[in-house]
Amino acid sequence: CRVSRSIQLHHMTYEHIGNEPDSDMTALCTLCHREYHQYYPRPSIKTTQIFIKEKKSGLSDFEKRMFETGNE
Repeated sequence: CRVSRSIQLHHMTYEHIGNEPDSDMTALCTLCHREYHQYYPRPSIKTTQIFIKEKKSGLSDFEKRMFETGNE
């Protein structure tokens, strides 16, 4: 999405709760995070990747590059 504030960390899996490696976390805006959990109550790496890909598909090429490099 295009939001650059109200960012939350999202657990891509609950396997390591309390001792998460960075690879188990990703940033989502508050609204996207809420939307994700409405559709996927139990997170997984696969569903998180699908969700992010769907969100990115609505972005401009510039925004996609910014998202991919973490400079959003």
